[in-house]
Parts: sequence; structure tokens; C-alpha cells
Amino acid sequence: MEQQVESSAQQSSLSEKRPILITVLCILALVFMLLAIGGFLMPATRDSIVEKYGLTYTIVNVSIALLGYIGLVGYWKMRKWGVYVYTVMTVLSIGHQLIAGNWNIPGHIVHILIAGVGFVNLKRMT
Repeated sequence: MEQQVESSAQQSSLSEKRPILITVLCILALVFMLLAIGGFLMPATRDSIVEKYGLTYTIVNVSIALLGYIGLVGYWKMRKWGVYVYTVMTVLSIGHQLIAGNWNIPGHIVHILIAGVGFVNLKRMT
């Protein structure tokens, strides 16, 4: 009887494991997100962006990046809310870029891909 309990516990822990694709995507997204946030924290870069797009653009961009970071943490932990928050960040980012006229198609495709992988694996998440 004890072996059956251990066996079922091992199977449940294996099924809750994070897929490799999610691990890779989360690490890559986190690295690029931290670089983006770090870029805004550097005075020369921040001043250049503020001068070109304005202070509001910079504040909104950093806020969207922080929201994406929070979503990635949940995504990494295999939580459904992480995928939802990351998806909201993706939609806000696309809308913000469209309004600002600073369209970045490759960046948005990557965000959409990451969110899509999350929705495909949503059943594995808690």
C-alpha cells in the first residue's frame, strides 16, 4: 500500500514539472525584460528615450515591463494567473506601441508566442 502512495506521489510530481519549452521561453523573456528595464534605469538611455518619446511613454513602458515580469514569475511557477498577466502585458504593449507609433513586429511576435505556449500548457498549471 505504501508503495502505491509513493508511486502516485512520484507520478503527480512528474506531471507538474515545467516543460522544457516553458523553461527556455521564461528564461529568455526574463533576460530580455531585465535588459529593457535596466536600459530605462541607465540615465543616458532614459534621457534619450524621454527626449524622443516623452516621460509618459517611458513610465508606461516600464510599467508594462514590470507587469510582464510579474507574469513571468507566475508563468515560471506554472500558475495560470502568470499566463493571464503575461497576456495582458502583451496586449497592453501592442496597444501602447501602436498609439506611440513605435511598432516592433518581431518583439510582439515573441510575446504572442510565449503567451500562446502558456495557453497550450494551461491544463498543466494550477
